[in-house]
Amino acid sequence: ISTHASSSHYASFSNLTPGTNYRFRVRLECGNTGTYGNWSPYKNFTTSSSSCAAPVPTSGNLSNGAYCNYAYGYCNGHSGSNKEFELTNLSTGTTSTHASDSHYAYFGNLTTSTNYQFRVRLECGNSGTYGGWSPYHNFTTSSCKLATEILNLNNYPNPFNEFTTIEFSLPSDNPVTLKVYDLTGREVVTLLDDEPTMAGNHRVRFDGKAHPSGMYIYKIEVGEYTSTGKMNIIK
Repeated sequence: ISTHASSSHYASFSNLTPGTNYRFRVRLECGNTGTYGNWSPYKNFTTSSSSCAAPVPTSGNLSNGAYCNYAYGYCNGHSGSNKEFELTNLSTGTTSTHASDSHYAYFGNLTTSTNYQFRVRLECGNSGTYGGWSPYHNFTTSSCKLATEILNLNNYPNPFNEFTTIEFSLPSDNPVTLKVYDLTGREVVTLLDDEPTMAGNHRVRFDGKAHPSGMYIYKIEVGEYTSTGKMNIIK
């Protein structure tokens, strides 16, 4: 039993259980005395069963739906609803769930060149009860081997006084991490942090004004591949 104070002609009953019988009654306060009159007769009602519409999901990110080791699952038209995404690795049968209050979910640490499927269901308000599952949507992760074909990793000018530009090329879409270290191995700056990056030529500017003269190492990570370069600050 719960009570609900109201200064209007109605009261709102929230967080009810779907498909459940309820009843309510009401009584009036005598002025502002804190004393109430008699209860009204009960009024019965039944909440509807859980029947949130199953959304239609799609899969995609920058171009083809999945990177080699992660992907996004999108659910069109339901950006404001709480959702539960279920992801299945079709090679191992392993299943994981991913809660989201947006129109997409991020699936990380995936296996390369592997078939997956996901589906999604909507929560009915904030009740903790969900509607039916959507149909499955299938996608396949790509191979990360193409990342070993990074081209033209270099920086110019080199040596430099204040600024230098690091260039690299990707033959396929991949997340990129680019960091700069000093010769002791201490990280100086992160220029890109697992940034989804499309195939093609890319340039990243490094500001060396705040760093002392000396040799520095820049390291790029693309999928499972790592490459390094050297640059020299002269002041």
